[in-house]
Amino acid sequence: MPILKKNKYNYIYFAINNVELEKINVNPKPDASIRILMEYKGLDRNINVNKEKLNKIDRKGFTLVEWGGTEIK
Repeated sequence: MPILKKNKYNYIYFAINNVELEKINVNPKPDASIRILMEYKGLDRNINVNKEKLNKIDRKGFTLVEWGGTEIK
């Protein structure tokens, strides 16, 4: 959060269970995976963007949860 406060505005996008995320191997294999990557870019002015629709992700059995973030250059 402190890094986001450095910018007047921030563009934020959530990549959720995106097939382009780095592949990982987990043993034992999870029953479900929740992988979230928050991407952001600092902006000096407000821009209009479409509201992102975030779907509910169900956990079942052994669930892998990964959360990360990165700056868009």
